[in-house]
Amino acid sequence: MSSFEDAETGSEAEEGGAPVAGVIVVDPFCDYLGKRCIDILEEAGYAVVQVLSDHLVATLDSDSAKGFRPPSPGKEAEWASWLPFPIVAVVCESDAGLANAERLQAALLGPRFGGNNDARRDKFLMNEAMRTAGLAAARQIKTGDRVKVRQFLATLETTTTAPPPTPAQQQDTQQLEQTGGREVAADADGDLAAPMPEENSENVPEAKGLGGRGEEQEEDCGDGNAHGVLSVVKPARGCASGSVFRCQGEREAMEAFDKILGTPKYGTPGEFNDEVLVQEFLVGTEYVVDTVSRDGEHKAVAIWRYDKRPANGAPFVYFSVKLMPSDGQAEQKVVEYAFQALDVLGIKFGPTHTEIMMVGAHGGDDGTTSPGEGTPTLVEVNTRWHLTDFAPLTDACVGYNAVEETLAAYLDPGRFDALPRVPPTGKDSRYGRVVHLVSYVEGTLERIFHEEEIRSLESFAGIDVYADPKNGGSGHVKKTIDIRSDAGWVRLVHEKEEVVERDYRRVVELMPTMYKVSGDSSSSG
Repeated sequence: MSSFEDAETGSEAEEGGAPVAGVIVVDPFCDYLGKRCIDILEEAGYAVVQVLSDHLVATLDSDSAKGFRPPSPGKEAEWASWLPFPIVAVVCESDAGLANAERLQAALLGPRFGGNNDARRDKFLMNEAMRTAGLAAARQIKTGDRVKVRQFLATLETTTTAPPPTPAQQQDTQQLEQTGGREVAADADGDLAAPMPEENSENVPEAKGLGGRGEEQEEDCGDGNAHGVLSVVKPARGCASGSVFRCQGEREAMEAFDKILGTPKYGTPGEFNDEVLVQEFLVGTEYVVDTVSRDGEHKAVAIWRYDKRPANGAPFVYFSVKLMPSDGQAEQKVVEYAFQALDVLGIKFGPTHTEIMMVGAHGGDDGTTSPGEGTPTLVEVNTRWHLTDFAPLTDACVGYNAVEETLAAYLDPGRFDALPRVPPTGKDSRYGRVVHLVSYVEGTLERIFHEEEIRSLESFAGIDVYADPKNGGSGHVKKTIDIRSDAGWVRLVHEKEEVVERDYRRVVELMPTMYKVSGDSSSSG
């Protein structure tokens, strides 16, 4: 996209001239998100003002980083007055920068753009807003009082959104969602001998337990009804599932509570967690709806389902993200719920990545969900893009992507108006998955197996092995226990869904023997 032909700002510069309008981009680090956004804007003739969030300035702690810090609250207009162009949009790549981006947008662009609302980031406030509006939401408590946590857990023993899974169901149905790279605490059960069947029922997007649970403790816990209700314990504000635990029973919940209480608060340097969020454990199938909005009108640009399975002792490891057609009854329900959630939070402009559990819905062996099954229930709304390289896949499958359409929402009303309300389906549609390469070994990479076979798959559309020195990688492979430790990706796209699914199954079969490493006795070839 080289221009925004119908931009209401009229801000595209004359060829060779200085930009007459600018866009603030907060925390641009990813080549496929923030940096791509900058490239698009500069090609279209806009000036780009790069800003680092308070969180990253404090984390990097360097003079160069401090030069990109945002203006202090109340000083935004003064800061912007020194720029030789007006600001017409504010976008943000990271979770850490969302509060800064929202404050800059509210101060510089006015109330039309949605103002400030802490409920867009605080998960407790977010879910309470849904409940107040009459939308389904997880039952929860945010407190610093251990007695209140115990009292809350007792209420979950007798009334739950869905019955806790039995031990046999847990392996087949428990799954984890990430919203941009969530940390999963590893179990102590050892490596899986082979990949598990694809899971079609997903739980909360958080890490399991406290780790280190041996067989005896596992047996002592038993199922949720007999030995303790399942719950999720986490900070109300966070990212990458730091200090987020899936707990069974009061003992585990209280241990997690104690681990979180008093720790630094994410995204707000100098503040600490004086309260902890405890939620009921949702059982069902999880969807994610990516949207872009303009003047409070929302467009769904992608609908996803995740396949997450046990691996390397961690219970909820990403294996793939599947792009879903928009015409299924379940997909229609989650899209409508997402739009309602955005209205509740007063989101007027920009992208969102909204995670929704279809509580009580369980897919079949073909990876689908029974039409209309389940009750949409919010996990969380993230006012940013999906933190993966989704654009090539959605470009190939539906013809557009959330990064470019976000910019159009701010800068080109004609293009936004022409965007369909949901992704198109039909004879021109394609099917796709981004497959996360799971490593079952750890050490110095000596050889990569199966790459030639993967490249020969009928739906193959790209591959990246992160550790491969030929591509600038470190040469070191980690065992995959979360999104941060996955070993790369394979992109699959085809006109026929069955071809994508067949090829996906083959990639999963190849993963356990894909890497030969030194320094790990479990390496194989």
